Amino acid sequence: MKLITHLVTGACVGTILSAVFRSPPHTMVYLAGLGVFINYVIDLGHAHGRFGPKRSAFTHSALGVLIISVMSTVAIHSLGIYLRVTIAQTYLTLMTLIASGLVHLLLDSLTEGGIYFLWPFKKRRYALAHIDYDDPIANSLAIIAFTLPTLYLLYMYRGVIGEWLVRLGLFR
Repeated sequence: MKLITHLVTGACVGTILSAVFRSPPHTMVYLAGLGVFINYVIDLGHAHGRFGPKRSAFTHSALGVLIISVMSTVAIHSLGIYLRVTIAQTYLTLMTLIASGLVHLLLDSLTEGGIYFLWPFKKRRYALAHIDYDDPIANSLAIIAFTLPTLYLLYMYRGVIGEWLVRLGLFR
């Protein structure tokens, strides 16, 4: 999938987790930003070939997502010690990074190139479907599939953002 699709779905995953755990609005923005961050880092592993991006085995594997997520969480927590980051916030950070990374792998497994899910144990690519990575319909459907539940959860959250959605007329 295209980078913009990954960034939007990553932000949605962070927002969904924040709404599920009833986090305050500033935490919601932070977790959405983490979802964007991890997806951008994963796509830094792309090399551009003749037929489009070629995925890195490390960044597009479950082990790679886990390592990147743990290292990012440790770095964020180390910086956050001075800001009095709680253990619950650290777990929520790690959960958001791992969930957003796994959604990235799921979306990329729908494309022709597939992913190296079991790397370094198996160097085989896994593809659930053979959709072109820049197919506008597939990218749009992926964005819609994550945006609609996010908007619904924000409405159910009934915080500041939920009230804005009601005022915009998206919900009653």
